[in-house]
Amino acid sequence: MNLNWKFKNKTLVAALSITALFFGSCVENKDYYDSEYQAQNPIAGIDVPTDFDWKTMSSINVTVSVNDEFNGQYHYLIEIFDQNPVITPSANLISRGLAKGNSPFVTKVTVPSTIKEIFIRQTTPNGLSNVRMASVTSESINCAFGSESSKTAKSATRATTDLGGISFSVPNSTDTNIFPTAAPGDAVNLPNSGWIVGAATAYKNFKVISTSTSVNCIGQYAAFYVTENASLSGGMPLTGYLGRKLFVLPGKKLTITGDLIATTNEWVISVGEGATLEINGHFQTSSDFAKIYNRGTIIVKTAQFQGKTQIYNAGTFQVTSTGAEALQLNSDPVFYNDGVVDVKGGWKTTNTAVIYNSSTGDITVAGKIFQTTGTNRLINDNTIKCGYFHSTGSAKTQNNGDMTVAEMTTTDSDDTWINNGCWITKNYESITYNAIYYNNCKLYVNNFLNLRQSRFVNNSYIYAKDASLYNTRMEMGSESLMVVEGTTTLAQNRRVDSEGFYGTGTKRALLKFTKVVKGDDAPNIVHYAGNLQIACDDHPERLMPAGQEPRWSMDSNVEWASSTTATITIPKTGCNEGYGGTTTPPVEPPVGPVNDPYTYSYLFEDLWPLYGDYDMNDVVISVNNISKTINNDNHITKLSFTYKLQAVGASRDAAGALMLDGINATNVKSVTYSSKTPTGFSTLSSSVESGQDFAVIPLFREAHDFLGKNRGVFINTVIGSADNVTNVPEITIEVTFVNPVPPTFDIASFNMFIVSGDDNLNSRKEIHLRGYKPTLKANPKYLGSNNDASTPSLYYVSKENLVWGIVVPSSFRWAKEYLNIQEAYPGFTNWVQSGGTQDNNWWETPKDSGSVFHH
Repeated sequence: MNLNWKFKNKTLVAALSITALFFGSCVENKDYYDSEYQAQNPIAGIDVPTDFDWKTMSSINVTVSVNDEFNGQYHYLIEIFDQNPVITPSANLISRGLAKGNSPFVTKVTVPSTIKEIFIRQTTPNGLSNVRMASVTSESINCAFGSESSKTAKSATRATTDLGGISFSVPNSTDTNIFPTAAPGDAVNLPNSGWIVGAATAYKNFKVISTSTSVNCIGQYAAFYVTENASLSGGMPLTGYLGRKLFVLPGKKLTITGDLIATTNEWVISVGEGATLEINGHFQTSSDFAKIYNRGTIIVKTAQFQGKTQIYNAGTFQVTSTGAEALQLNSDPVFYNDGVVDVKGGWKTTNTAVIYNSSTGDITVAGKIFQTTGTNRLINDNTIKCGYFHSTGSAKTQNNGDMTVAEMTTTDSDDTWINNGCWITKNYESITYNAIYYNNCKLYVNNFLNLRQSRFVNNSYIYAKDASLYNTRMEMGSESLMVVEGTTTLAQNRRVDSEGFYGTGTKRALLKFTKVVKGDDAPNIVHYAGNLQIACDDHPERLMPAGQEPRWSMDSNVEWASSTTATITIPKTGCNEGYGGTTTPPVEPPVGPVNDPYTYSYLFEDLWPLYGDYDMNDVVISVNNISKTINNDNHITKLSFTYKLQAVGASRDAAGALMLDGINATNVKSVTYSSKTPTGFSTLSSSVESGQDFAVIPLFREAHDFLGKNRGVFINTVIGSADNVTNVPEITIEVTFVNPVPPTFDIASFNMFIVSGDDNLNSRKEIHLRGYKPTLKANPKYLGSNNDASTPSLYYVSKENLVWGIVVPSSFRWAKEYLNIQEAYPGFTNWVQSGGTQDNNWWETPKDSGSVFHH
């Protein structure tokens, strides 16, 4: 862009006008030949941060890779939402496209600054979908749906794994520092009794042999190697001092006849291949950095691991006590199981303990697995069996394998329960509305499913013999299935959008109920909504006999069928028992248009490069119905949008146009208008403005005339004025491209501007939003003059970091005439002063209805 950046000095180019003229808004005006003249700050008293960018939207570059199971033969459909479509059926679809194999979906999305998360949905060629969340915290997001291994892939040995921010290194079985096969050459036999001076034996190596019994006062960091089957009384000499190391060498057995209490830091206990450590009493670590490695057998009566203890079990770990808290993990320990854990009693975790059962691990707990207080984690990649399971506090549970609970599963944690595998339980109870629980595979409840004041998401399969839902919301994803063989009791599940059953997927979910009964005297038993089919013959009538008050409600999309002739097919998969058919064959997803769900309101002050009155209503233009036609490469072949000139709060002439940033003018094949094709612009045969590098689309030559009024009047800014226009023209523009445009083009590339005054359109006074470049026909003499501080790197910003244009991602009720925008919208001041971090939806809350214009 060849703009002249040699601005005028303080010498007047021409004499000032004798009389002050009024151009545009009702503010002090003068003849503006003096480029150094400064108008007063129209929002004095607001301290505008120098780095405030005035943006009401966030733009993010998004790359989505798929988990391609079809070797690149079919495309996957990728959709991006501003809310989670699984739990929020009204989520706005803000972008969509196709991906496969090594061809990720790459796009740019722009969302209102109030949105802090976007949700990305992958739909496979055979119609299965899953959703991931991404935080809007940077200018780029990478989402890889294939980044998590399947259960089979997880059987490979992993060097490290991250367990909720806790790093755990899996030891190598051949690491002789951890699993030695012999005692060091300098090791001496441990005496069978007596006292030894501690300092003299620090850092020494000892052999534990058959005649060793108990010796006191061995020094710190001493290491003990069990080279023969031996027995030590009460854990001596292991108790006390720092850095104890105990190595039970392969094939050997050490018996502790009492307790083994590790009370100091940096303990290491290692049981080698085929070795045994048997503790007849209590096994406890109560300090940080203790490490326990087992490739043989550890047998204890009870155990309690505290602090940052790390336990790695690749052999057998057995707890013989039948007590309710036979095994405890308290305050940050990690129990990493690659082998067999057998607990005859219960297993309790508190605070931030972690249990990780790998793809080669098997855990059996005869009593209750009880997670309480703090953010405990249980992650199962293989098999766990227990008598009871209770997750409470802020515990997190994720089952990726097989979980079998003999009696009761209770989830009342304020954090997540996620089932990605098979969970079998006799009874299941969920009692909390502070978290959402996810079933992404199979949940079998062989007796009674009781959901009270809960939020539950079923993306696959639930079976229950009998069920009860009270104050509960049940989300049903695409082709998910819930079967209740006996009686389903429903009560108080009818608050629309927050309770009841919701089919939230792109394909219908199925509720297969044998019998439904009303659970209490209240009429509001349930609400059915969304993409849902209900197969049930025995269901309460919708209207109560007395007073015809509805018992339940549903939306118009819900289908009904008999219990034996449901009309939809649920494919049978590894995670769904299915109904009426087999897996859907893969197909190519439809491309379809990409429709922007938002309305954008552009607000301009027309006195640039001088300040105006800052009512931001001199020209108000709204844009909506933005639609992009894309091809199989996600490139845009056609663009359409609708615009309305909503208000003209300026008396002077004003033109309007839109530059499509980044799109060459020669790449536009045609521009068509549904009505009111603008005149007065010099255009090419394609109808874009001539003499431009980027495509400039004219909107209107003279704002007042466009709305059928004479220049000099205010239109739609003075309440009750005879010059107001109720039904402003609505114009749809369609732009066809010669060569498809990259999918990164979106609303952020809409460079909307007005031309103020009677300047020749070939050398004009253009007013753009902050940071947007003027066109080649903008007169450069205004840039950097008066209040403007434009530079080649940042256009249309004042010396006090004010702007002359704002875009709001909403239908907007602009300030009425003679009222500053900060007076009309109380949150505006806080938004500006906070640099956009507070009141970032200020445009939704005017001071009152008398402060803003309405027809």
